[in-house]
Amino acid sequence: MKRVLKTFIMALFILGTSLSSNAIRAEEVSLISVGEDTKLRVIVKEIEYIKDEGNLSDITIQERRAASLTESKDEETRTITLSLEGTRFNFTTLPKVTLKDGFKGLATPKVTYLDSSQKLIGITMPYKLRLNSKGKMTLSNLRIGGLDSNTGDVCIKIGALDKDSIGPEMETEILVAKIADYGVTLEAGKCYNIKAGESKYVVFKIKEILPGSLASGNTVEISLDKGYFKADRSGDLVGGNVYLNGVKITDKVELEGYDADGYITSFEIRIPNVDPNKENILTFRDFKVCTEAGDSGAINLTVEGMGIPEEVMTGLGVVQP
Repeated sequence: MKRVLKTFIMALFILGTSLSSNAIRAEEVSLISVGEDTKLRVIVKEIEYIKDEGNLSDITIQERRAASLTESKDEETRTITLSLEGTRFNFTTLPKVTLKDGFKGLATPKVTYLDSSQKLIGITMPYKLRLNSKGKMTLSNLRIGGLDSNTGDVCIKIGALDKDSIGPEMETEILVAKIADYGVTLEAGKCYNIKAGESKYVVFKIKEILPGSLASGNTVEISLDKGYFKADRSGDLVGGNVYLNGVKITDKVELEGYDADGYITSFEIRIPNVDPNKENILTFRDFKVCTEAGDSGAINLTVEGMGIPEEVMTGLGVVQP
């Protein structure tokens, strides 16, 4: 990701645990400089997947020194800029600005487009010489759109308003989204350590990258490259429970196992009725994976089928000797 060299910046990535949305679960914390004596802490908690348009996750901006964004009598000096210049995207909404901490109780900031193409937004803070504590603002309901259908990163440049050129200066690029195509991700609940010849109950999830990736009625196949799913004496898969967006649907779906040399190493599921306007999550809980005495090494899980452009694989666990 390109950085502007004259800014002071430090990025720290902290893995998160939330599985509530199909965002990249990471938190980017950046310290950026937007003026001679103005440094800001910027947090984007979720980097969203989008295609040609989409909503961005909330962006939090916090002062590193109290009143650094409000103490100047010059309106330009109190203006932060958000820019998509140099990209094929533009802003389709202005952000809602919520003031917190030291900013709480101040007048509402002025938020406006600074150009006719809606690629540049200015957020002007009210004048306040002193604050009791460092101020914080959250930008929400920010949406972007454009013509770019290639995959890659979408970055917003955050900077200050240069009163001499009436444009942004000292900009720093912050990653806010990734352009993606239709498809799914596959995630294991954890890395399962299974002793050779024994078994363990596992949990895994299939998640849409973009709404509409999984169409109702389509069939997908889930496979193990080592070990096998437990079956009953008649050879039918002994399944656990299936959930759609947290709601149990075990009785509404049928799992068809495929026999490979007497073992069920894969099974198919027909996608139930899903909401085409949201990123759906299928959770498979308490499915029993068995191993043989001679097995060792990594166990991988794959999913493929209609609506999934390429086979998706994830590590499920390790067979211990």
